[in-house]
Amino acid sequence: MINAPLYAFLVFSVCILLATGAGLVLSRAMPWSDDARQTGLARAVGVALGPFLFGMASVLALGVFRGAAHSTHLAVVFIVLAGTAAAVFLVVPRPPRLGRSRWQRLRAAEWPLVAAILFSVLALLFISLFVPLTQNDALEYALAARELFATRDLLTYPVLNPEVNLTGFFGPWTHPPLYVAMLYMAEVIQGHADSPGLIQLVSPWFMLSGAIVAHALGSFVSRAVGLLACLLFLSPPLFFLGAGSALLDPLPVLGFTLILAAVIGLKARPAVFGAVIGALLGLALWTHSQAILFVPLALAAIGIERGARDWRGLASAAVALVCVAALVGAWPYWRNMMLFGSPISDNPAVFAMPELHWDDYFSINRGLNNFTAMLQYGIFKGWFALESYGFIFWGMAVGVLFFLAGNRLASIRRLVLDGAGSFGKRDSALWLMVGMLLVYISGVVLSVALGIDHMVKNERYLLVTLPMVSVFCSYGYMRLVRFSETRSRLLDVVFLSFISIVLLLQVSVFTSYRMAKHGMGLADAFTEMHEKLVVASEYALIERMNAQVGADGLVFSMKPADMYYAKSRMVSYLDERLLPFYSAKDASAALSVLTEMGVTHIHVPDYGLPPLYNSLLYSIIRDPALSTLQYQSEKGQIYSLEPEKLVTGSQTRVSLVERDWMYQTAVLLGGRKELVKISGTSASATTAEYRGGLPYDLFQRNWSSGLTTGAASADGGSDPVSALRVRPFTQYAVDLSLEGAGLVKITVDQFAEADAGGPRELVQRSEIVTFEMSDKQKNRKFGFRFRTLKATDSLALSVESIGTSRIKIISAELVEIKEGD
Repeated sequence: MINAPLYAFLVFSVCILLATGAGLVLSRAMPWSDDARQTGLARAVGVALGPFLFGMASVLALGVFRGAAHSTHLAVVFIVLAGTAAAVFLVVPRPPRLGRSRWQRLRAAEWPLVAAILFSVLALLFISLFVPLTQNDALEYALAARELFATRDLLTYPVLNPEVNLTGFFGPWTHPPLYVAMLYMAEVIQGHADSPGLIQLVSPWFMLSGAIVAHALGSFVSRAVGLLACLLFLSPPLFFLGAGSALLDPLPVLGFTLILAAVIGLKARPAVFGAVIGALLGLALWTHSQAILFVPLALAAIGIERGARDWRGLASAAVALVCVAALVGAWPYWRNMMLFGSPISDNPAVFAMPELHWDDYFSINRGLNNFTAMLQYGIFKGWFALESYGFIFWGMAVGVLFFLAGNRLASIRRLVLDGAGSFGKRDSALWLMVGMLLVYISGVVLSVALGIDHMVKNERYLLVTLPMVSVFCSYGYMRLVRFSETRSRLLDVVFLSFISIVLLLQVSVFTSYRMAKHGMGLADAFTEMHEKLVVASEYALIERMNAQVGADGLVFSMKPADMYYAKSRMVSYLDERLLPFYSAKDASAALSVLTEMGVTHIHVPDYGLPPLYNSLLYSIIRDPALSTLQYQSEKGQIYSLEPEKLVTGSQTRVSLVERDWMYQTAVLLGGRKELVKISGTSASATTAEYRGGLPYDLFQRNWSSGLTTGAASADGGSDPVSALRVRPFTQYAVDLSLEGAGLVKITVDQFAEADAGGPRELVQRSEIVTFEMSDKQKNRKFGFRFRTLKATDSLALSVESIGTSRIKIISAELVEIKEGD
């Protein structure tokens, strides 16, 4: 279980209850329509305000009482939450009571939905409480929160002082500090920032709050639609796994969900209407820098809701919205202007270096480097990136088509002139959601047409449409069987049971996927968290470094997130002090930059980043005269900056380019996640050159091609003639020279002789690096080192490309490096 004492869980639970109570009191004071109160939307918004109030109280404590004791900050949070609830309760009169409709028992068809929702919630809490935190972005936020824990000062964020701070972490983010402040307060409650604990519960809190609001929004159509919308809201793989891995995606999603709920449910004169929505928008602006997009989206929402006829009221609401939103949410963006010169930025100094070719990385590595891919995985990614969103966008399309087919052209004219609010309860909500989906997709198309890829290069941005997508997907599924009292109850039960079982199985797969990395079964749930962590190869690597290097080293890390668990200080690859290193023209000059900084070790993960392969860093770790390979696993390596101890005549080279190569194709299920790889064609290659991809550049993320030479083919068969024979416990290097264009992945498979002369046994597969080649980078030289395992007697080297590509291997050499004592 996460590392937090029992009293910390109790205190955190009290904070959740207190924040939720304050949110409910605030929501009660809002001018909700009768429909919003009767469907439970007002209560749902009150519950969803809870995490925001806790977060803003944490920001207030850190910002106003800078440097105060941890106990003081926690007391401030309690006082702010209790004081807010008491003040609103005493000052704002209670709204008139509505006649309560009688509670209707759940239908037989609705029970499977309730069961699936409960199972999803339990699965989310299970992976949050019992599975170690290893997600890259989440650990980086945890590193920032650790710095706040040390300084107790909000202005420590963003982390821009790596020379003197606690860990050496450098995080030049322009994202607002709400999430980091909440992580800090969770650490205060648990009493330490040494390891993840209660911080893993912050994202689930936001996600579950959003699911409650999604249920209320769907209930504007029917209770069954609301239940299914709640379940679908929890279902997208990227969202579910992200929340269970402490990613902050649920924060902006909930922020936008509150805005949508307020536009649908409020009933007030224009200025008040705009002011309340502006306050919620201001809160949303604290979640993430992408929330700046919520400003035009919120303005569009009130325009769709109120219509063009009442242009004076619309103008009044818009002005009130912008003014109140700026009052509540402008501070972090003003501070960014003071620090960075712009309110938001995704271009730190290392990203801005033209010689590192980050533009190729973000387009080619993410499969967005041609027109077809930009359509398929950019504009329409919700339908094709199934590993991120599941089938929820396909269901949403069904719902939108059913809804539009049931409305006449006159309804659209009425919508434009009088707004969505002029319709009845159900149609009012659905028309607003249709309009907002159209506005969002139009914004994506416009940004792509203008050459701006921010809205498509990150899969997470599209998650903000989840409240609308989940409601329409639910509506579409219900319309498929015309769920109503007059239909066959058996058909309703069968259909909703089928959907519930499919989504339940999906959640089970997600949960098993998270557990598999740590070799966990249900019986291992209460094993000590550290023991589960080091089962993963990348953290076993960090553990070995901790044992040997300890706190005395300074590690140049290409994956700073892993260093959360390290004892040594780090130098992040984004650190601006490395600019001279990246621009150095020879390895000796580059090495001197590192030694002058005091770097003792280099940490390289099993994937590539431009600072590795577009600088001289790969040359330094490839050269045994400049660095020593100390530790390795299939997920990464640790080098020390000292020469290897070698014997005379230590390097023996074998050319590979003249050897037999196998051309192989494969289908990648899971796209960029590559969850399952299904082998396709396999044939002898006449040359070390190939073209990959499907016609018209289709399904670029799901198709791979490549060449393999060595001990085994894709199906495990052996070929003693072409085998790359090696010795166990020996260091080798590979030097490659390539030409062409595409996303290239280099893999080394180590094989052992099988018993009774059977096919050779794969003992380790190491994905060494991925890199991009393009018209700007037509030629690529790359070298790397590794050690064979005890059982290894042969190797296979693969040069694989994902999607459309043309690759030629100019040269390839295997080098045996003989180590001395």
